[in-house]
Amino acid sequence: MEKRQKNRNYALLALVALLLAAIVEISEDAYKRIPCFQSNVVTIGVFSDSYWDVQNGYSYQILEDAIDLFEKENPGIRVDYVSGILKEDYSEWLSEQLLLGTAPDVFLLFSARLVLPGGKRD
Repeated sequence: MEKRQKNRNYALLALVALLLAAIVEISEDAYKRIPCFQSNVVTIGVFSDSYWDVQNGYSYQILEDAIDLFEKENPGIRVDYVSGILKEDYSEWLSEQLLLGTAPDVFLLFSARLVLPGGKRD
């Protein structure tokens, strides 16, 4: 009878340890490394102003049309975009996101032009 009680205690202890390990794994988001739990989301970071400093009421419509086309051609992938960042704040916002490890998958880079002495551009 004592042996049976010991076996039950060991089984109960093993079950508690297994449940504790499962709780730790779930709380640390370790399950997201399993392929069936991975999300297929592509994020895009865009700014709200025009690249050429010209008003364009359809800038987001163009982006949304491109996203719709991409999602139709690539079923199972969702595209989200972060917007509302002003062009003059975009570089700082992107730098911060890169440092935090939360940068979007696709982002815009401004072209840098070198101005040479005499006003000539490279």
